[in-house]
Amino acid sequence: MKKVLFVCVHNAARSQMAEAFLNRLGNGLFIAESAGLEPGSLNPDIVDVMQEIGYDISHNLTKSVFDFYRQGKKYHYVVKVCDQMNGHRCPIFPATLKVINWNHEDPSQYGGDKNERLTQARLLRDEIKHNVEEMVNRELLLSTNFKSLDQGPFEFITSIPKQSAILDIEHLKVVDSMNHTISYGVLDSMFDNPRFKLESYASPAITNWLLFIYAKSMLKAFNLSAFNVSHLMGLLNKVVEYVKFNPIDIGLNLTECIQSFAYDKEFNIKSKFRSVRNDEEINIELWFDFILHTLSEKTALILVGQSSANLVYGIEKTDHSSGYTLFVLNDGKKEKIDLVEWKRSTNNACLMKIVIE
Repeated sequence: MKKVLFVCVHNAARSQMAEAFLNRLGNGLFIAESAGLEPGSLNPDIVDVMQEIGYDISHNLTKSVFDFYRQGKKYHYVVKVCDQMNGHRCPIFPATLKVINWNHEDPSQYGGDKNERLTQARLLRDEIKHNVEEMVNRELLLSTNFKSLDQGPFEFITSIPKQSAILDIEHLKVVDSMNHTISYGVLDSMFDNPRFKLESYASPAITNWLLFIYAKSMLKAFNLSAFNVSHLMGLLNKVVEYVKFNPIDIGLNLTECIQSFAYDKEFNIKSKFRSVRNDEEINIELWFDFILHTLSEKTALILVGQSSANLVYGIEKTDHSSGYTLFVLNDGKKEKIDLVEWKRSTNNACLMKIVIE
């Protein structure tokens, strides 16, 4: 269970709402507290709008963040619900995994009569609730006990003629608040920090491989019909902590990285890869046979080059072009790439098969 501290200036409104929401909506994943830089009195408008939706915070006390600091309290996450200028005054708690800034306006500055203030307070309340729900969703997949999940079941979207195999990836669908499909698997935009994309562009492909194997069980375990963006952000940003990309030996490097992640999540993997470096010639028939055989076992692969990485979920041998078409996920989109043309565009390539034991 993760411990969370919400901080604002007076602990009178924003942090109190966030604490109440997380403790009720946290799905057993969190325990929350709140405190202020200069503790004041509860904002009566906030008390009223929280009461409207079934949260009674009228008897809550306001607390000092500096008292918590002097008491030696520790938190996994410290969330500054106030503006950044005031947030800089917050002490640095030891052992904190992450400091998060939400930057909500101070309701003590609202003007107008009671009804006008309540209208603004309701908007603030709903924004903070939305932030909390996203926080819970991000933690959901990170809290997964992979050992408890079933793999698959995986299905083909076509009959399997001798020269093709295409796996169904509809369970990787990601939807928005209107239930519209926005991607399949993770997006590059889900990185907390854009530099992570440069450090390990293979992380989205590895995350999609994990999702390919476990997504159906995850959806069932959490009673979800589909994932949203915040569900997947936590998992992607955890994977990138392990996958520090080294282009010198792609296969060995990625195997070691994934092994580290699997070890921490308490499951075992074994991997097999085919790689080609510099100007070596790809034996395209061997690669095709390797891909076709792996997909026929209902296992997706990871295709990695010097500047791109994709989850491979299908292959088809055709009579046109060079004759080898891969079906891949690329930044949330289903795409087709020509295997031979792809090889020509990279000096270092690796095709990884990973099996969870």
